[in-house]
Amino acid sequence: MKTSIFISLSLFLSVCIYGQTVTTITQGSPNDAISIDGGGNIYAAYYHATEGKVFKYDASWNVSTFFESPNSCLGLATNAMEQVYNCDGNGNTIRMFQPDGTLFATFPAVGFPADIVNVPGSEDMIFSTYSGNTINRLEPDGTITTISNDPLLDGPVGIAQDEVGGLYVGNYNNRKIYKVNNDGTLEYIATVGSMGNLGYIAYAQGMLWGTVLQEHKIYMIDPNNTDDVTLFAGSSNGTMDGDISVATFSGPNGITFNETGDTMYITEYNTQNIRIISNIQLGTETFKKSNVTIITPLNTNEIVIHARFPEKGSVPITIYNVFGQTVYEKDLTTDQQNFVEKINTSTWAHGVYVAKLKLGGSSVTKKILIKNK
Repeated sequence: MKTSIFISLSLFLSVCIYGQTVTTITQGSPNDAISIDGGGNIYAAYYHATEGKVFKYDASWNVSTFFESPNSCLGLATNAMEQVYNCDGNGNTIRMFQPDGTLFATFPAVGFPADIVNVPGSEDMIFSTYSGNTINRLEPDGTITTISNDPLLDGPVGIAQDEVGGLYVGNYNNRKIYKVNNDGTLEYIATVGSMGNLGYIAYAQGMLWGTVLQEHKIYMIDPNNTDDVTLFAGSSNGTMDGDISVATFSGPNGITFNETGDTMYITEYNTQNIRIISNIQLGTETFKKSNVTIITPLNTNEIVIHARFPEKGSVPITIYNVFGQTVYEKDLTTDQQNFVEKINTSTWAHGVYVAKLKLGGSSVTKKILIKNK
């Protein structure tokens, strides 16, 4: 029997997520910050209090040691001239390198400098200090100005900027993320995870992203809402590659994205590997696979399945949460050409779900992100 089916999944502020796969890069031994330059080269740090390294990976993942230090290597960033900045927390120093790896300058920065980003359209940098509990601006001549020393800063490490230069900071100690206002005050965004430490944060596709080391998880955070946190990937401690719904991580720490924001790079503290999540696409687009179309444009707490059959048909559908547990299961069978099934999602936890439909002898899976009111 030939069956055509139209499925409309209508979710509150929902987005579709599909096709992500996780792969592992084992070259080098990075366990901390990770950054990417304008040419697509990846820089990743190995952190130890008395030994530090920065690895450089080209587009083919050929690796070289960019820098070695008797002190620590943490936060990494490049400016518009492709000069590389690296935070040495234990040495209370920020290093600046030429693209060829030549050490060009060092800047004293007390308070355990931890992470660093480039100010868009400027040669200035912004960095956090973990024990100093500050956010600071570093000019090319070494001038340092405190942007924020708000008492809400509690071991700040990860910093990120949105597309208009908005600044965000994440506390390593209590996993809280804040927006840094122009006057230096902090605006609470979210608490990420339920235990352990928040690693680094990044911004891509309108969302903040953060790693929680001890939970072995990666979270997505909507900066426009309060405590709007979604588990994006990970479950128990592990090293499984493959589809994001089953992939596992081991102490995810550093995090960054490519220029288009559809590929995520993560360093793992436990394995000292780099994990890559490919094909990340968020949006209210229409996706087609086989004879299934999924659209997510509306703002209700329900999934609406509208099936059109040219003849009597049967389409079993099962929806799983990120842990593989079945949250909905039904065999959609009708004698009508048009059939509507509404699924109430108001009691479902925010998160990624997988809808699996059987069409004849084959099956189709679709990933969706449910964000209820």
